[in-house]
Amino acid sequence: MTKEQYRVLAINPGSTSTKASIFENDAEVWKTNVVHAPEELAGFETIGDQGPFRRDAILAAIDEAGLDAQNFDAVVGVGGVGLAGVPYGTYGVNETMLDDATSGKYASHPNNLGVIIAHEIAATCGAQAMAAGMASSEEFQEVAHVGGFAQTPRRCCVHMLNTKEVALRHAAAQGKSYKDLNLVIAHVGGGITVAAHRKGMVVDGTDGVDQEGPMTPNRPGTVRLVSFMKLIAGLTPAEQKKLVSTQGGFMSHLGTSDALEVKRMIAEGDEYARLVYDALLYQVAGWIGHMAAVLKGEVDGVILTGGLMNDEYAAAYITEMVSWIAPVSVYPGELEGEALAAAALRVLRGEEELLEYTGVPVWSGFDHLKRA
Repeated sequence: MTKEQYRVLAINPGSTSTKASIFENDAEVWKTNVVHAPEELAGFETIGDQGPFRRDAILAAIDEAGLDAQNFDAVVGVGGVGLAGVPYGTYGVNETMLDDATSGKYASHPNNLGVIIAHEIAATCGAQAMAAGMASSEEFQEVAHVGGFAQTPRRCCVHMLNTKEVALRHAAAQGKSYKDLNLVIAHVGGGITVAAHRKGMVVDGTDGVDQEGPMTPNRPGTVRLVSFMKLIAGLTPAEQKKLVSTQGGFMSHLGTSDALEVKRMIAEGDEYARLVYDALLYQVAGWIGHMAAVLKGEVDGVILTGGLMNDEYAAAYITEMVSWIAPVSVYPGELEGEALAAAALRVLRGEEELLEYTGVPVWSGFDHLKRA
């Protein structure tokens, strides 16, 4: 390999699978999605304990493909929601980051394992360990942080990795810079978030972890609070967490979180399944309108992305509701592996600085505004 050609391994853990891709410069030469059976993951007491298991699964998949698992210039993992709310960018993995990811200091989620696995694989081959696509990155305008209770400030927790990459590519296709555009971007997949991007910054957005925004295939999204209090009365904290994390949305209404199964039900004439499916899309469109208001109506484009946008019906339903705001562009699926590799390559090529993770959030509350 010469300095004109770089080899990058991208790691992206999810709730029940771990995705990995190998890139030689911008070309993806191999990818896998290792699915972990529920009974395998159930044997681990904490999410952090899953690290070695998932790492070894990826290394085994690379070996089975007959590929070299040692010759990497960089190993890049997705920056999980358990990291501090730092500015968006590409970071070197350091001890502070590993401590935060392992402890789940800010949030516990399987994507915290991305930087841990990247660090461990990089250490075996002398590669740089990086974190990119920080889900916890903080770009909100201050007014967007104010929640309905003083104790519940809103936070920036959208699908940063995919939506930022889609925004960059969309802008380039328009012959413009992402930093010149105002966009509303909805990531509509297994998880759903809607965000307002103003001149390259996510200034407001729904929270994909704390259940704000549209319902998803297995999460409730924003719900009527008093009714919800009655619903969870008598449940243990663990039962409450399971309810809001896995038992909402399609799962609550239809007994499945599989969108393809819901589409099958609709095809067989299930009118309630159609209503619930449409309701999810209806809610996404409503939140797009909300974010258009955040941008004061100055919207250059609405972007729909994520796995559910592979369904032409779903994309058309939302488009019909929001096309009055701005032109709608659809980018089905996700570009997460590509986004991780692109971030690492920009650093390797000297186009972008590798940032240092301090573990100190850039936004920490409103104390500076309060009178003594």
